Amino acid sequence: RARLHGAYASLDADSLEAASGRSWRACIFALCALHAVMAERGRFGKAGCALPYDLGQPELRTALGALGTLFADAEARRGAVEWDGVFSVVAHTHYGLAIADLYDKRVLRAHARPWLSAALAEQSYSLHAADYAIPNAVERDATLAKIAQQLPAEEPPALYGMDAGTAARAREAEGELLLRAAEAVAAAAARDGGQLPTPTTGGGALASQCAGGEAACLLYTS
Repeated sequence: RARLHGAYASLDADSLEAASGRSWRACIFALCALHAVMAERGRFGKAGCALPYDLGQPELRTALGALGTLFADAEARRGAVEWDGVFSVVAHTHYGLAIADLYDKRVLRAHARPWLSAALAEQSYSLHAADYAIPNAVERDATLAKIAQQLPAEEPPALYGMDAGTAARAREAEGELLLRAAEAVAAAAARDGGQLPTPTTGGGALASQCAGGEAACLLYTS
């Protein structure tokens, strides 16, 4: 939810207003969701993505710009949007070129095919379950509010195309890495006379709650 919210919030007015209508607004939401899902899969290590990718705002904005052109052209000729073209622009060109591994490309296409389709125009269409229905809002701030209020705080593994067991094992592996990092910090602190590193300003509330060497709190940056 946070990454989807951030992706949508990063878009400027020109990008959002490149076209109009329910299908265009739904396509923006679906593209932001696809961006968020592919970026979040990296959290699960090799189970999520075979290779690490730094998917950021450039990929999102350039893809949305190309989609805006497709939708604006369809509006100008008063014709239907070519959804195969929408899928191809995202899955084969902008994101497809940013993702190198063949398995990861298949994952991208598996998510993009149903999400970037004519079904987006349906009022009841949902990306995953009822909680992930396309917000029926026109204004940017209203859509952001819907994302914050409607979407669950914790996403089900199936949203990422993963089963619960695989996701749990990936989280365990991530936890092991954090624990080893915490142990390394504690060992360094012991060598320095018990003085823990000073939390960075990026740690926010989590860093401020840290107390003397507790492994669970040895995360100093967000």
